[in-house]
Amino acid sequence: MTVLMEAGDKVRGERIICLYRKERDARLMHLTGGHKGMMRVIEGLPAEAIIDKVWRLKAQQT
Repeated sequence: MTVLMEAGDKVRGERIICLYRKERDARLMHLTGGHKGMMRVIEGLPAEAIIDKVWRLKAQQT
């Protein structure tokens, strides 16, 4: 398993589990096609995110 530790690294999945000590207020943000989503900043020593369910594109589900 690869561990990403640099600023700007991303984790993508359909379900992501975050382990952290502190959180900041959630913010509403615009996503694609007029959809809205939530963004939350988490903090910890370390703050970790684990993919629980892999994100699949519709084109790959054949």
